[in-house]
Amino acid sequence: MVDLASTLNVSLGVVTARATELLKTEKGLHLVLGQLITTAFLDSFAQDVNEKLIQDGVVSLHELSKTSDLPGDFLMEQMMRRVSKIIKGKQDETENWMIYTETFVQRNTAKLRGILSGVMRPTPLHQIMNKTNQLSEKLFFSKSYSLA
Repeated sequence: MVDLASTLNVSLGVVTARATELLKTEKGLHLVLGQLITTAFLDSFAQDVNEKLIQDGVVSLHELSKTSDLPGDFLMEQMMRRVSKIIKGKQDETENWMIYTETFVQRNTAKLRGILSGVMRPTPLHQIMNKTNQLSEKLFFSKSYSLA
């Protein structure tokens, strides 16, 4: 809103007053940390999250919050509304700020099965995790990932 005030060459008070009026009438508008955010922007952001999810298999909303300068609670609420609509993934049941794809779980499950099929003697899990830092520790201990 500060940028808008300087661009329009009016005081911040005028912009704030008008923004408050807009927020009352427009349902798809949010005021977050002095920024006016539209639903269209959030949908576009969700598409970017989906692309990152397709590429990496897992996305942390905490990391996205840091890079986007949006509060974590607001970002989580808005992105969870878009999970399975725009964002093709699932929310982690134990760490609700994480979103992952089924492909991510399947790929890591296959890696884990391959590693475990090659183990010839009892081996502590920490040794397996240390040697295979590609695998997420959550695959061993989380109930939200089905390794059956």
